[in-house]
Amino acid sequence: MADRGRSAGYRQKRRALERSRRRRKRRRLTTLGIAGVLLVVGLYLGLGDLRGGDGGGEVAGSSTTETTIEVSGDVVAAVLLRVTDVGGEHVVALLDPARTPSFILTFPPDTLIQASSGFEPLASLLDESDLQAAASGIEALTGSRPTALARVVWADLLAAVAGDTADTLPAQVPGDRAETGRVVARAVAALAANAGGGGDAIASLPLEGDGEIVRSALEAFSSAVGVAEVLPGRVVEGTGFTYYEPDSAATQSLLGGAPAEQAVSVEVQNGSGTVGIAQKVSEAIEPLGYTLLPPKNADAFPNVETTQIFAASGVLAEADRIRGVLGTGTVVKQDDLPAQRIVVVVGKDLSMDDLGSNG
Repeated sequence: MADRGRSAGYRQKRRALERSRRRRKRRRLTTLGIAGVLLVVGLYLGLGDLRGGDGGGEVAGSSTTETTIEVSGDVVAAVLLRVTDVGGEHVVALLDPARTPSFILTFPPDTLIQASSGFEPLASLLDESDLQAAASGIEALTGSRPTALARVVWADLLAAVAGDTADTLPAQVPGDRAETGRVVARAVAALAANAGGGGDAIASLPLEGDGEIVRSALEAFSSAVGVAEVLPGRVVEGTGFTYYEPDSAATQSLLGGAPAEQAVSVEVQNGSGTVGIAQKVSEAIEPLGYTLLPPKNADAFPNVETTQIFAASGVLAEADRIRGVLGTGTVVKQDDLPAQRIVVVVGKDLSMDDLGSNG
């Protein structure tokens, strides 16, 4: 039964990932088309200048699109640092020197982040230069909203780290997600701690993107970083897809936040076979204020007879509230669920008409 609440039926997220890939393909084609138009316009303007025609003033040269989000005040805000190595990207680090405790939290690139279009891998959002969407999802998860983005090669980061820490870091990042995250977090934390308020190592670190803003964030850390860790979560694998699912409650706990009622996350699974009932149940319990995960099919779909509400030990009262809204179901304590997690497996005893009358 534990498997029902943890790893089964990720079809909706898989479909979301497939939609994301299709959207990226369409955007690439659109970008190519726009680039072609701009090339023709550029050639026309260039020929006009050669002919001595009046261009109506100076023509601006090409420039890199800024990804920075405007922030008021003098406080150094949170930033993102993408760390790459041989074979591609390995981790995205969130740096927030202004929080108490200050922290460096590393994200696997395939971390699912909730954007306006649904759940998307973090690296996909950043590849699409959609820092706004990524920032909103990261803020919902951690409480910190990144305002700038830069990229660094692992070898360059490693060369900038001084002291005993450098001798313990590998020449290439490990393949394991958790170990990679820990290694990068240690390296960035060591660089920040040894900066001494803005050392040469940070000033000379080769950064692509919003380098100056990220350097300011590194220099803003005090002599020690409060938290340098990997984003809590778990790897989810299925046929043709793999992603990293964050644990919101554990993240809040790690960063010093007290889990609130809104930190309770609820996953609804369709076990009855009634089309759309998992979504309908999600809508029925939405007013309770919990975080709703994408609905999916249960392991025993479509043969579940009675509704069961599996709950981690700390959220049994919340599970009973859900049972009251649904008007049916048995609350079952499930110790191996993530903290603050509830899984509703809808059985044949709950119909669309029942939900209508309860709403």
